[in-house]
Amino acid sequence: VSAMPTCDKNDFDGGFEMFQELSEQFTRLTGKDLCNFSTDGNSTRRHIFDELLSHNLEPTSPLGEMLCNINLLDLQVGVHNETVSYDPKHLAKRCWTSFVNESVCIAGIIIRKSDMRTLFMSLPDANSLKIDGLLHPKDKQNVPSATEFLLMLIDVMTGIPQKDFPYRLLPVYKQLTMLANVFEGLLSFYVYVDTDISTQLASFSYAAHSLFYLTRANPTEIIPNQL
Repeated sequence: VSAMPTCDKNDFDGGFEMFQELSEQFTRLTGKDLCNFSTDGNSTRRHIFDELLSHNLEPTSPLGEMLCNINLLDLQVGVHNETVSYDPKHLAKRCWTSFVNESVCIAGIIIRKSDMRTLFMSLPDANSLKIDGLLHPKDKQNVPSATEFLLMLIDVMTGIPQKDFPYRLLPVYKQLTMLANVFEGLLSFYVYVDTDISTQLASFSYAAHSLFYLTRANPTEIIPNQL
C-alpha cells in the first residue's frame, strides 16, 4: 500500500487512525494481512509508523521464519505483522534541502551555498547556470534536482584530491567524503538501476549504518539532525 507518497501535510492522530483502520479493514475483507506500507517518511509519518509498528515479530510466524535470521533487521511489526518502507528518493530530497537552506553545519564548520558552488565549479564539466539552479531552487520538492545535486557532490568528493580541496573546508574533508558515500548508498536503489540487487543492498546498508553511527556518535555537531 502506497501511504501518502508525497509531502502532503497530515497530523499524527488522523494519520494513525487512518492507517490502523486501513490495516484492520484489509484483514477483515480479504482474510489476509496487509504486508507493507510504503511512504516518503517525513517526520509525522515516521512517528505514525513507529507507533503502529510496536510489536515484536514472532519467530514462528511465516514472516518471522523468513526475516528473523537476518542480522540487524528491524523486527518491529504491526498487530497484523505489517511492515513499513521509506522511499530513498524522499531521503535524498531531505539531504539536498539541508544543503540549500542557506547553510549546513558539519563538525562545527559552517558550509555555505557559496562553498558548495566553489566545490562544484571545480568539476571539469561545471556549468554555472545549472549549479546556481541547484543551489537556489524554485521547487525544493524536485527529486531529479535533489539527485543531480547529490551526484555532483559525489563526483567532487571522489574526483578531487584532498590537496586541491578548498582550504576553508579541509577540516571537514573526511566528513564530506563519508557523506558522499552515504548519499551514493541512498541513490543506489533508483539511480544505478543496472547494479545487481546484492550490491544495491550492500550500498544501502552502508548508508543506513553510517548515518546511524554518526548520529549516535554526535548528533548535533557531526552532521545536522535533518541529515
